[in-house]
Amino acid sequence: QGAVLEKIGAEVVYPERDMAIRLGKKLLSGNFLDFIFLDNDIEIQQVPVSGFIEGKTIQEINIRKKYGLNIIAVEHDQNTIIELSPDYKLQSEDIIVVIGKVQNIRKLERALS
Repeated sequence: QGAVLEKIGAEVVYPERDMAIRLGKKLLSGNFLDFIFLDNDIEIQQVPVSGFIEGKTIQEINIRKKYGLNIIAVEHDQNTIIELSPDYKLQSEDIIVVIGKVQNIRKLERALS
């Protein structure tokens, strides 16, 4: 049915396939909490603060230079902060939301493990 709908120009959604991809990624990498798939190479992911970034400022960890990733938000005490200053100190209960290439996110995950 999906193939027929695609041929007539309809946008087809495959929720089972999408959930299988989401579950597979979660099983393969236990370090991130959730993600948004933008294309084959770019994702937005939630990553819990741990390892070498805990207790450091955003400027000190320099994720953009080291990993080619951008922090677009920090979730702290069930609040989402999108206007981050370089001197924001990451805490163990924080979750950073990063955007970047999948392979760079994997490098960060390995470094935090």
